[in-house]
Amino acid sequence: MQKTPLLIWFVLFALTVSAQIKVSELGDVKKVNALVKNYFLGDGIQITKVRYKGHAEAIGSFIDNNRLTGFSKGLVLSTGRVELIACNNSRPNAGANFADHFFFDEDLLTKANQCDGAVLEIDFIPESDSLCFAFVFGSEEYPEFVGK
Repeated sequence: MQKTPLLIWFVLFALTVSAQIKVSELGDVKKVNALVKNYFLGDGIQITKVRYKGHAEAIGSFIDNNRLTGFSKGLVLSTGRVELIACNNSRPNAGANFADHFFFDEDLLTKANQCDGAVLEIDFIPESDSLCFAFVFGSEEYPEFVGK
């Protein structure tokens, strides 16, 4: 038995497993408009205003070649650093603490300041009578805080 084909298979398998989801942080909140246009703008929608509240490391994009999320690519928001989303979570506090980033959102039921939140607001005009958004919610912290 030759070892070369086995080695090639192992390398290809390792590359596939490690590159399931690639996440890139936006890095600059001034680029939010371009990000929204790349992932939200479809036929029959005119975007009139985009507002983002959050840290620059909490918004970005992803590529999911294996469609583990149900999407091949998209926009991602996080209460921590988006680049950690594709990593293995080996501890309960693996996220980030943007301690200097608090804001108040008048649309939320709670009247407290929000810490490490990421809010993306998009004003748009649809050209038809129906509209559809596809999204996935995930949380590594949910089991730690639910019911508290």
